[in-house]
Amino acid sequence: MFSSQHFVESQHRYPELAAYDVIVCGGGPSGYIAAIAAARAGMRTAIVEQLSFFGGMATAGLVAPISEFNKNGRRIIGGIPWEAMIRLEKAGGADLSYPIGNVPYDPEMYKAVIQDMILEAKVDPYLSCTVADCMQSEDAITHLICMSKHGSFALKGRYFIDCTGDAVLCQAAHVPFQPEPENGGFQPATLCFRLGNVDTEHLENIHLSHPNTRYFNSRVKEILLSVRDKEQVPNFGGPWFCWALRDGIVNVNMTRTQVSFADPLEASRIACELRRDCLRFVELLRNYVKEFENCYLMETAALVGYRESRRIQGAHILTGEELLSGYRFEDAIAASAHPVDIHCAADTSQKVIFLDQEGFIPYRSLYNEAYANLLVAGRCISADGDAFASVRVQAPCMATGEAAGTAAALCCQNRTAVSRLDPALLQTHLKILGAV
Repeated sequence: MFSSQHFVESQHRYPELAAYDVIVCGGGPSGYIAAIAAARAGMRTAIVEQLSFFGGMATAGLVAPISEFNKNGRRIIGGIPWEAMIRLEKAGGADLSYPIGNVPYDPEMYKAVIQDMILEAKVDPYLSCTVADCMQSEDAITHLICMSKHGSFALKGRYFIDCTGDAVLCQAAHVPFQPEPENGGFQPATLCFRLGNVDTEHLENIHLSHPNTRYFNSRVKEILLSVRDKEQVPNFGGPWFCWALRDGIVNVNMTRTQVSFADPLEASRIACELRRDCLRFVELLRNYVKEFENCYLMETAALVGYRESRRIQGAHILTGEELLSGYRFEDAIAASAHPVDIHCAADTSQKVIFLDQEGFIPYRSLYNEAYANLLVAGRCISADGDAFASVRVQAPCMATGEAAGTAAALCCQNRTAVSRLDPALLQTHLKILGAV
C-alpha cells in the first residue's frame, strides 16, 4: 500500500465489455493453466494479462528451468501443466529428459505453444491490459476494472482468480495479507538475461538435472569475489547458468537487490539498476571467465523477477514444517518438490533445505473465507515464508492454477462459495484431468 497521506477523488463510469463465468487475472504459469482448466470445464472464461503475450516469468522473466515436476523418480505434477510441457517439447521448445523434472525451454516457442492452448480452449484473451480495481457487493466481487491504452473498461464475472503473483486483485478487494517478513524483508529481486556464444561444452553445472544438488557455479562465484578489490562487482546470487536448448546459449540468473515492490518509484529505479548490472556482469564474465570470453548479450528480461511479495491470509496458512514433513492434507490439491530456497538480499548467501519427499498444498490456502467468489493461485497463495520458498516456483504454481481453475468451474456449476466447495469433488475432477 502507498504511504501517502494525501488522496484525490474522482468519479468514473466504465463500459461493461462482457460477462464471464470465470475471469483470471495474470497470464503467467498459474494464470494460463487456470484459464484453460476453467474453459475446458465449459465455463465462459477470460484472461487479463499486462503484456502482449503469455507465460509471465517463464517468457518475460527468462526464469529457467521450469522447476520441477518429479520427486524420487515419480511424477508429482501432471494434468494440464505437464500437457503444456509435452506440447512444448513436440514443438522443439523443451527438453523433458531431466530426472527431477526440471525443464529447460525456449521462451519464444513457449509463447506460441501456450497461446495456442489458450485459444484452442476458447478463452477470451485481454492482452496489454492491467488490473486497475474491482467492484464488490457484500462478500463477492462483481466486476474487474481493467486499463488499456484504449481506455478503462469493466468485465463482469461470477468467479475471479488472482494469478498476478503480487496479489493485485486481492489488494484491490482488500483481502488481508500476511505481514511483511522481518530481519531483512522480502527475498531479493533479480533480472535474468541470456548470453550467446558461450563455451557451453566446458561450462559446468548448466544442466540442472539431478536431485538434492546445488547448481550454482561455485568456480565463477569465487572468481567474482576474488576481483572485488580491483573491480566494481555488483551484489549477486549464485550464479546460475542454465542451458537454453542450443549450444552456446545460457540463461543467467545472478543479479540481486533488495526492493520494495509496493513503491513504484523505487521499483522503477531498481529495474534500471538491475539492467545496468546485467551489462556489468557480461563485462566481468568476458574478462575473467574463459568460457565467456567471446560471449554477447542476447537479451535482458522484460520483467524483473520478484521472488517474494504479497501473500494472502487464507483459510489455512501452509507452513514450512507441514511442507517439509510431507503432511497429507485431506484437501490437498497440488504438490511441490522444489527445496525450501531462501535468498539473502544483503549478500551472496542462500539457505537451501532439500525435501525428502514432495510437500502438499491444501485447497484452503487458495482462498480467504470472507470472499465468496475469489481464488488465488501461484505466488500469492497462503503460505508462510519457509513453505512459500518452495511453492513459489513455476511447476507448483501451475498446479495451483489448475486447481483454482477447476475449483472455479465447479463452484459455477454448483452455485456455491469457494469455501463451501467439497474438496473431494475437486480432487476427483483434478484426477480426471491427470493431476497427481
